[in-house]
Amino acid sequence: MGFWVRQGPTLYLEGGALPGEREDPDWAWAEFPLEGGFTLGVALYAREYRQALRGQRQAGVLALLPILLLASLLGLYLSGSITRPLRQLAQATEALARMEFQKVPTPRSRDEVGVLARNFHGPGLGGGL
Repeated sequence: MGFWVRQGPTLYLEGGALPGEREDPDWAWAEFPLEGGFTLGVALYAREYRQALRGQRQAGVLALLPILLLASLLGLYLSGSITRPLRQLAQATEALARMEFQKVPTPRSRDEVGVLARNFHGPGLGGGL
């Protein structure tokens, strides 16, 4: 990376590595006008930029992997906590259809599925339908 300050064709200050020719494809450069007719120039060696960008990309991927793993595990847990009571309730309705009242599940959850399971344990059925 390099920089320069000039006024017209006169170069006042330069530092760092500078491109030999402005048409060199390995260099990216820009000049910015300042007050008093001065110009600030900045040059960046494209290979260094690409290497830095590649390192950042790799670091981003490595940071995403544990996040994706945790999100997957949380999704598996939540899907099980939703489908397990529904599966038990479906088995209970099948048991009720066969007139097997002892196999009605005991309600555990406090959500809508739990309310539905508690309705199976209504009064008048001896704790079950």
